[in-house]
Amino acid sequence: MIPPLSSFLIVPLLGLAIQSVLAASPDTELALVPWPEHVTLAQGQLVLSQQSRVLTEKAALAPLAEILSAEIRQTHNLRLATGIGPAGADDIGLMLDPALKGEAYVLEVTDTKATVRGANYNAVAMGTVTLLQALRQSGALVTLPALTVNDQPQSTYCGTMVDVARRYNSIDSLKQIVLMCRLYKIRFLHLHLTDDQAWTFPSKTYPQL
Repeated sequence: MIPPLSSFLIVPLLGLAIQSVLAASPDTELALVPWPEHVTLAQGQLVLSQQSRVLTEKAALAPLAEILSAEIRQTHNLRLATGIGPAGADDIGLMLDPALKGEAYVLEVTDTKATVRGANYNAVAMGTVTLLQALRQSGALVTLPALTVNDQPQSTYCGTMVDVARRYNSIDSLKQIVLMCRLYKIRFLHLHLTDDQAWTFPSKTYPQL
């Protein structure tokens, strides 16, 4: 599990989570943050097991397959192999889809496999976050509900700022914030390094700063 963050970040992120959950249909148990533009639930579920894999036919998406596999292992203690190739039964497939525009993505889950299609790497990455949020676990059983998600960012710029000039933040805390940005689909992290109260950006020319 990811360690808790300091209160200055928890408050706005918690507010975002509450707004997104309230916007969800009361008939669904899904807690997707932020809530996608379109979510369609179906009957059935996909059961993930040690035989399931995260595959992509594009080498450019191979690092993302590794990231998703590591996140599933961290959150659900399930190790999925990764590789290059088409997704088969019980697999998760990552795909680039030129028919999609901007950073739009489509997540499709059936009782046989899950696929994430996106216009580019960033779009597929956001789709994998939605997939990660949709995972369910009961004992050792890890599943995904059958569904289709069509989504894209509401804004071209989504960021958060951390004022490290006036409030100390450890490197470990900043690493946690990077992880939270990923999990909340926040693309940009602004570190406010300098202010009249502190100059935290190191300078070899003026080390006394």
